[in-house]
Amino acid sequence: MIKGTSKKGMLSVSYYHITWRLWILKQCDLNIDVEIDSTAQLTFPDIQLKSADRVFRLYVKVIKDKSYCRGEESLTLNQVLPAALDNIRYPYKSLEKKIDRVIRLLESGTGRQVLSHDGS
Repeated sequence: MIKGTSKKGMLSVSYYHITWRLWILKQCDLNIDVEIDSTAQLTFPDIQLKSADRVFRLYVKVIKDKSYCRGEESLTLNQVLPAALDNIRYPYKSLEKKIDRVIRLLESGTGRQVLSHDGS
């Protein structure tokens, strides 16, 4: 973190320069719109699923006289920005690492090869 001072006329402003790698992403929404026809608009239900730290919504939205099915995910991350973006791109990466660790423990205890999480 770099501390600095800027003076403009009679106004003195102190600021801190913090690199983006230290930013913390608390919450974000990801969404995608898929165009649908009018029949799907009438029969498509609104859906909301909740889990520990994620909320997923599916609903119909009208934009400029066209119907769209919107898939929306709300994430609560509370992570530094690089880790948060990695978590968004690869949501199951940490789970896969845990599975691989369990497999290694099983293999070291039995001396035999165990299938990995990807089936190989």
